[in-house]
Amino acid sequence: MNNSQGTRHFSKAALAGLAVGGFTFGIVSFLAASTWDTATAATATTATASSAAGNSTHHSKKPATKQSTPTVLSTNWAGPVLTGDTYSQVDTSFVVPQARCSSRTTNASFWAGIDGAGTSLTVEQAGVRVTCAAKAARYVAWTEEYPAPESDIDPSQFSVAPGDTVNVVVSANGTTDTYTLTDVTSGATYTTSAAAPQGAADDSAECVAEAPTGSKGIEKLTDFGTVTFSRCTTSVAGSRSSGCQLVNSHGCPSASHVTYSNIGTRKHHLTRLQAETMSTTGGAFTVTWHHS
Repeated sequence: MNNSQGTRHFSKAALAGLAVGGFTFGIVSFLAASTWDTATAATATTATASSAAGNSTHHSKKPATKQSTPTVLSTNWAGPVLTGDTYSQVDTSFVVPQARCSSRTTNASFWAGIDGAGTSLTVEQAGVRVTCAAKAARYVAWTEEYPAPESDIDPSQFSVAPGDTVNVVVSANGTTDTYTLTDVTSGATYTTSAAAPQGAADDSAECVAEAPTGSKGIEKLTDFGTVTFSRCTTSVAGSRSSGCQLVNSHGCPSASHVTYSNIGTRKHHLTRLQAETMSTTGGAFTVTWHHS
């Protein structure tokens, strides 16, 4: 993703299958800024989460079980990713975290999107970016239809502040994408639509905290402490399923599989951002900053 600071949030390339933790899922390596690192994915570990059924009409009616969620190291994403079906909407809410800025220029983005971890070379996404420069933080909402550049939203039309709860909904019907951002705290709402990018497959949905990519590669991460996503749900095209929770796959079709990504490096086993499930029944999760 490109913004006025030259930051790109996403680019991608090829799909490969990998079996981890009892699931078979796609690991995607990207040409410019790898979202999934196939070299590190070979060392993927499994995170175990408890899942309790019956708390929602969309939940599975199976008895409570232990669910293994595959986890892979990514070069720039942290959060749950759902693949295996065609998705018409993704909906998330998060609290904009307070940046802790140093003298360095850093960036971090929090968003929801469709495509990006499936077979298409596009990503339809919207969210909030936190940029630190000269020890000052700037909070900007944006939309993007990768590979087109990011479009920052004019603060006079829609602005956010740390501590605000922001809801992001991305919808796709095969021809048109619609982006709706709501600052639940202030009551402000922004909606825009665009023609679906050529090649969009709508075959993944994700809620992500990201280290954006600039002209020199993946940028230094803004220290934001911990960001809390209170929910992350998706709808499957054809209305076969709505309210599918990415955190634990409750209410999801059997073809859909959840994978967690954490930002890190294989060589040094460092985790820059780590996603953790808060509530397997409510669908909440957090992403914690560890280093830039």
